[in-house]
Amino acid sequence: MNATSTTQRLTAREAEALWRAWSTKKDKAARDRLVLAYSPMVKYLASRKVRELPSHCELDDLVSYGLVALIEAIDR
Repeated sequence: MNATSTTQRLTAREAEALWRAWSTKKDKAARDRLVLAYSPMVKYLASRKVRELPSHCELDDLVSYGLVALIEAIDR
């Protein structure tokens, strides 16, 4: 797998294959690829949500919490 494939959007077929590999075989590489594939969405959502929060809330903190939640969701 090259560096550009980790930044490109997954096709439905690729996503399904990764989810199956993770859920049936506990393939950590598939899990990591899922996290990388969905992490841009976390940053996007955090950047939108931070505007609604008090000024002491930092974008980086919100992104970090979002990534932890993403990992936990994938693990479930």
